[in-house]
Parts: sequence; C-alpha cells; structure tokens
Amino acid sequence: MIYIIECPALSRVFPSNVVGQLNKLEELIIEECKSMVEIFESKEINKDGVDSTTNVGDGSDDTCTAITLPRSTNMTLLQLPNLTILYIYKCEVLEYIFTSSTLESLKQLKELTVKQCKAMKVIVKEDGDLPELKGFFPRLMSLLLADLPDLKGFFLGGFRSPKHLKEVTLGGLNNLKHMWKSNRWIVLNFPNLTKVSIFRCDLLGHVFTCCMVGSLLHLQELKISYCQSMNVIVKQVEDSETRPTTEVVFPCLKSIRLHNLPNLMAFFLGKEAFKWPLLDTLEIKNCPKITVFTNGQSTTPELKLIDTTFGLCHATEDPNSFIKTKQQELLAYYSFISGY
Repeated sequence: MIYIIECPALSRVFPSNVVGQLNKLEELIIEECKSMVEIFESKEINKDGVDSTTNVGDGSDDTCTAITLPRSTNMTLLQLPNLTILYIYKCEVLEYIFTSSTLESLKQLKELTVKQCKAMKVIVKEDGDLPELKGFFPRLMSLLLADLPDLKGFFLGGFRSPKHLKEVTLGGLNNLKHMWKSNRWIVLNFPNLTKVSIFRCDLLGHVFTCCMVGSLLHLQELKISYCQSMNVIVKQVEDSETRPTTEVVFPCLKSIRLHNLPNLMAFFLGKEAFKWPLLDTLEIKNCPKITVFTNGQSTTPELKLIDTTFGLCHATEDPNSFIKTKQQELLAYYSFISGY
C-alpha cells in the first residue's frame, strides 16, 4: 500500500523509471496534492536517456522536492498487475487518471474512487494506443465519482462495460451528459450491477437506454436525485433492431427512489410493459412534471406503499394509475385555488 497526503509540490507519483517495479502494489491512496498533473508519468524519454526534473518526496516532511533521475532507454511499460484499490481525493489540477495505453495492466482493479478534483476531464485519456480489450477494468466492482465539475465522461473514445461492476455512485458531475457512452454497435451490459446512485448531475438526461435494461438482472437499488435535466430514467431506443421485446423485467429491483427531478416526465416513455416482481419501495418526491411511471403496463405485485410528495399512499393499483390520479387531483386543486 502507498498512501500520499498533502504533498503540495508533487506533480507525479511514479516517474517512468519505476514503472516496472510496481508489480506488488495493491492499494494506492492520494489526497490533497494540489500540483499533481499525472499519477503515472507518461513523458517521452530524451535521446540521452535522461528526462527533465521529476518530483519525488524524501520523506523528511510533508513537502516534496525535485531531483533529476536517470532513465533506462529500454523502459518497461507500466505494469500494475495487483492494483485493486485506487483512491484519489482533492488533486485540483489533475485532468485524468489513466491513459488508454495503461489499461491492459489494470486487470485486477476492483475499487476506483475519485473525489473533488476540479480539473478532472476524463478518467481515461486516450493517448493513441488503445488496446483491444474485452472490457475496461474487467474486475472493477465499485465506481465512485463525486464533485468533478469538469468531467465530460469516463473515456471519451467510448466505453466497454466492466462485467463485474456492482456499485456505481455519481455525484456533482455538472458537465456529464452521458453516463454510459459506447460505439453504437456495442450494447453495454451490466449483469452484476446491484446498486446505482446518482445525484447533482445537472446535464444528465437519462440513466440507461432501453437496450441495456435486459442485462440488469441483479440491479436491486436505484436512487436518482437533484438532476436538473433528467427527463426519463430509461431512454427509448429509436433503432428498432436494438429494441428489446414488448416486455421488460427487472427481476431483482427492490427499491426505486426519485427525488427532486424537476423535469422528469416518466421512468420510461416507450410502449413496452414492465414487470417488477420484487419491487417493494417506490419513492417519487418533488418531481412536478411526472405524468406517468411507464407508458406501458407496470406490474408490481410486492409494492404495498408509494411514498410521494403527497405522503404515503397504498398501492391498490398500478403506479401509472396512481400517478395519473394524483396529478389530476393536483391540477384540480391549483384550478380551485386560482379561482379565488
């Protein structure tokens, strides 16, 4: 484990001459390094095998000094075969975490957390050497990205879904327009995803596409809040060839919480019917524009109560009928008030 905190002059953690010596590194934590521009140095080597100054710490205090390090002309590419946990916090000028050429070495990464990095634009920066991978971070289980106001995407060149991903938390990503972005011919699959929490992502218009939901076989909890542009949770797919069947099933989903979504119109606006065999918690609060839960029929045999802005209500009928009734009551109330 390597833990680095409050090194204000440190611009890079690992210079290129040590990249071949990190085979046993399992956990890396970096906090409050305000000059950090790269975690893994990616500069080219000079012809004489010596690069310009590289910042390292001498361990004598909480500052870091710059010294010149010789480099081998036969440099080993970055290898992190045992890195499982990476935590980055409050590195204010850091714009990315990895380059695409390093992805091949990150096969064991299980937890990735990046918080309060104001200049972060992407998590993976394309450097012209994108390997043919079955998926980025094939063992990634937990992804937390929070308070990254300039983040535009995980990887702007596209995204291949980590098959083992279980938990996703996104918050304070004010420039993020697409949660998952991939080649149009690649259908993203998340067969092990169990929990999704999204808050304060003002430009995000939807969470999933209709062709993705068939892979969400283990999704149990879904919470979306304070997303100003969110108009649907599942976006309808225009291409008929990639559309699912006329019925969509969330076999394990137990809890849906939708809070403070001022432009949310529905969970889904397509014609497909939805089945929620285990859904027992549905909260819809401060979503003034919602007129229907799903356009097609929603079957929720375990749902007894719906928690809304109006209070707890018994779910004696499907959510669509309940929402329509409450919206009609609300319109009637406003009409009555405006008459005075």
